[in-house]
Amino acid sequence: MNIEQIDIDTITPTIHINGDSIEYLAQEWHKFRQALDNAMDAFPYHSFHGRNHYVCPEEDQQHTAEAHVALRSAILLAMEISDDVINNLTQD
Repeated sequence: MNIEQIDIDTITPTIHINGDSIEYLAQEWHKFRQALDNAMDAFPYHSFHGRNHYVCPEEDQQHTAEAHVALRSAILLAMEISDDVINNLTQD
């Protein structure tokens, strides 16, 4: 399974008497979301800048550009999933 195939409703925890509290589960997802925010802040943008790869073959430069987009997209998608789960947990 890849991240695009994740079903938000399926991964949202079911609140029941023998499980963790909704507050705890929401807090856990908020912490995860904050970690993703921190990951975006710490993303190595300069490592992917063309000036650090122009001496490489053009194919390698293209691969680097694609890797940059893929990594950022994965983090952004994880942020979106986290937001959706938090919304599912905290909706009235």
